[in-house]
Amino acid sequence: MHRTPRFLREDDLSALISALPGTRCYQPIEKPTGTDYGTPSSSPPSLRGKRPTSPTKPFFLPSRERVAAFWGSRDLPEIEPFSLVGLRNCDLLSIRYLDHVFLGGVCEDPFYKAHRAAAFLVSVDCSPPQESCFCTAVGGVPYADGGYDLNLTPVAEGYLVVAGTGAGESVLLATAALLTEAKAELLAEGEELRARMVESLSTAARSTPDPQVVAERLGGSEAHASWEPWAGKCVECGACTAVCPTCHCYYIIDSNDAAPGSYTKIRTWDSCLLAEYARMAGMGAKLTPRPRLRSRLANRVLHKYVYSFAQYGMCGCLGCGRCDEACLGAIAIRDVVNAVGASR
Repeated sequence: MHRTPRFLREDDLSALISALPGTRCYQPIEKPTGTDYGTPSSSPPSLRGKRPTSPTKPFFLPSRERVAAFWGSRDLPEIEPFSLVGLRNCDLLSIRYLDHVFLGGVCEDPFYKAHRAAAFLVSVDCSPPQESCFCTAVGGVPYADGGYDLNLTPVAEGYLVVAGTGAGESVLLATAALLTEAKAELLAEGEELRARMVESLSTAARSTPDPQVVAERLGGSEAHASWEPWAGKCVECGACTAVCPTCHCYYIIDSNDAAPGSYTKIRTWDSCLLAEYARMAGMGAKLTPRPRLRSRLANRVLHKYVYSFAQYGMCGCLGCGRCDEACLGAIAIRDVVNAVGASR
């Protein structure tokens, strides 16, 4: 595959996006609450700003989805092809993580697989990162190193464009008239941007131990008293798990209100921080395996930094900082990791 970057002028960005496959295209758009994914409007996509507030998770694991129907249709819903523009590397890594969860086990999740197969991914290098970002502290980088169909690197007056898949190369072939050779000075500018973004995150990287070291320190610590102060700050709202790009716990609801004579099962997001999470039927004192909030908070962090390595060979925290921004208790996951790890 021809992976040499080509140059796209800023004025031609909309034309390239118009040529992307799929019947829908979602891209970063400036909103009153910040940058977030939306459908195209009269405004150009915000690719030179900070990463979107929301993760890409809802595009592949909807917050509410019918997963079974009885006495009616059993067919999988048709997922129309769509394009996602403006993903950062943490978003690409989160998709890789979810692929491990839903496609890499004993059986595949057909619903996730259908959403995944319908997506065309266009990533963009970070410039600049959010104040809460710390991807380099958990082994990431602020630019894509795989997992995309097309990647854009912002440079003066345009973008360096490179294809990562055959589907991406097909788009570049179809829009060849928009592209020119990327000259040496533009390639150097792209490399300089990446180095500058890594340097801007160096403080966060220095203040957070290596994920493998964290895993060793935190292993077996769920019952440790050092989790208590952080549990005291948690308001059990579940915002952190909702915005986390790798949190994937779900709940199955039985429903008979979809249509007369039908019976369906609905999958909805769940959160391991909620008291009702994993609640068990029956009488007795142990209606949930983790009745204390301290234990549930510890489980969430340990799943990111310990269990994910054992299950999928990668850290479950990608350093996107979204949970820090959403937390009503002002809990920063790096502070939790550092404090609990230091007490071990």
